Amino acid sequence: MNKRITAAAAAFIATALLLTGCNNNSNNTPADTTAGTTASAAENTASKAAEIADKYFPGSADTFTAWKGVDKNKLIATVPEGNEAKDFFDITFGEFYNEYMYYLVSYGISDDMAEDHKAACESYRDNIISYLTFERMYLYAAEHEYGITEETLTDEQKSQIKSDADMVKKNWATGFYNAATEALGEDASEEDKAALCTEVLDIILDRCGLDSSIFYKWEVSRFIQDLVINELVKSVGEVTDADVQNMFDEFVAESKDKAENDPATYESLTAYAQVYVPEGTRTAKQIVISYAEDDLNKIAQALNDNDLETVATASLEAYNDEIKAKVAEIVEKLKSGADFDELRTEYDSSGSSEMIVLKNSPSFFDAYKTALYDIPEKGGVSDPIIYSNGIYFVQYSDDAQVFDDNLESIKTSMKEFLTDNKSQSAQNNAYKEWSQKFPYTIDYETIKVDPTSSVLSGMNTNN
Repeated sequence: MNKRITAAAAAFIATALLLTGCNNNSNNTPADTTAGTTASAAENTASKAAEIADKYFPGSADTFTAWKGVDKNKLIATVPEGNEAKDFFDITFGEFYNEYMYYLVSYGISDDMAEDHKAACESYRDNIISYLTFERMYLYAAEHEYGITEETLTDEQKSQIKSDADMVKKNWATGFYNAATEALGEDASEEDKAALCTEVLDIILDRCGLDSSIFYKWEVSRFIQDLVINELVKSVGEVTDADVQNMFDEFVAESKDKAENDPATYESLTAYAQVYVPEGTRTAKQIVISYAEDDLNKIAQALNDNDLETVATASLEAYNDEIKAKVAEIVEKLKSGADFDELRTEYDSSGSSEMIVLKNSPSFFDAYKTALYDIPEKGGVSDPIIYSNGIYFVQYSDDAQVFDDNLESIKTSMKEFLTDNKSQSAQNNAYKEWSQKFPYTIDYETIKVDPTSSVLSGMNTNN
């Protein structure tokens, strides 16, 4: 019986004895029976957890033969001798390997050298060593440039980190939910399923040479790095309202240019119309009575062949009695004052919403645009328009305009964009400075990564 099972059984026995008055009467056998049942249940749960863990990660890290014999204490990333805090920056194969094993488990990879996994695994090994070096630099700068360490974090910050770490662990454990449900049965409680998922995760972490404290460690590192980033951003100054306004003015000018000279691009990006629409532009709603599928295919083929005569003939043939009857119904209902939106719900096959229609739009055929802009008043509807895919009714629904809410939303997005850019620029500059001060030598041969394709290539690292 493993330690976890023994502890669970002991805890139950202690509770049972307390509830029975802790006497030695031999008639108090129910407590012992229940304790045995609980121990048996715990053993059963542990067995199920091990079975599930075996499916995801059979055996142990030693089953990955490509890494057998590599000394876990071997240095695979180092900075030059004599460099301050060299010991802090040095990274061992063991540190790298444990993180790598967790990646393999997460993606259910049992052979990282198999052809279908080899490239992805090499890329991830490169990502791991890159991140570990990156992390070291951030944590060193945090302490020595900004006085930030785990010890300087407030109780509130540590509480938030613990909460985040617990949530990350819970999310990882949830990955075993289906297997836990299958093992325990659909009727098992959510608490029992969650407990089994957690036990599976603990087993796998142990096989990777890790334990659940790694989640807290990861979150501490992330939190401190975020604090450093905040300090870096402060050093380059905050994004001002003037910065945002300049970007906004440039975007409005760009939108105006696209609307006038490149309407296809203007129509492809919704944000253009949110900040600028040409004066006199209208919005339209439509009802489309589509032709039968066979007729549409025939017309499409003729259009593909640039056979305009066949297009015209096929379109007229497609405008059959059934469609003519629907068109006549719509015309009569419009004359009787029927609501256009209600008619759209009943007849329209296009499923379109209200649309901005530029006078020079390439997205709408000429007869459509002419009909829309010939309607004298808002709410007016065109006569039926015969086109290659069906019959159109077009309503002049409104004058297109720019809304204040959209403008504010665009400016908010721009401020976030500029802030992110400043943050990234500050990080890049800092990383460049740190890389020059602490140039890493990476043992790419040991971690089986092609140095020419490494994300660290070109930076101040030595191969």
